[in-house]
Amino acid sequence: MICAILNTLILNPMFLAIGFVLPAFETFKALQVSDNKSRRMSLLMYWAVFALFFVFEDYVERLCCMLGIFYFVLKVLFVVWLQAPQFNGAEVIFEKIMKPYMGAHEDWVDAKLEVAKEMSLVVGEKVGAKTVVVASMAREAMTTISSKVSALQEMQKDKSEEKPAPKDKKEE
Repeated sequence: MICAILNTLILNPMFLAIGFVLPAFETFKALQVSDNKSRRMSLLMYWAVFALFFVFEDYVERLCCMLGIFYFVLKVLFVVWLQAPQFNGAEVIFEKIMKPYMGAHEDWVDAKLEVAKEMSLVVGEKVGAKTVVVASMAREAMTTISSKVSALQEMQKDKSEEKPAPKDKKEE
């Protein structure tokens, strides 16, 4: 319970600030200055490594939990290590792991990404078409319901305007 609270209130906000907000702001500043090529390269390496980390994060988290390692602390320390100039973690991972592997498999990755892109377009078109059909059906249903509600309201209004029949004196 304490771990969940610690993760939710402290570690996850720290991760978001250190992993996303700070580098996003640094990227913004680096893009404003045209002569800051080395900083831009450093940030591009960070974002590439961070994206790769994000892809595998779920698996790493499960592995750490199975091993009893306090994952969220490691995650925060990892993004600090990636960014800290004294460690240059992002550059280390990029140069030692990503560059050699992705360079050797670049054509294969490009081909797979192109297939994924085409598939996503087809799926997007199908989902979009079905969404239009469902939206049209929902609009028709709402129109029908609205007209039925209006008719019921009119019937209630007509009934309330009718004068009640006088009571028989014998019934009193």
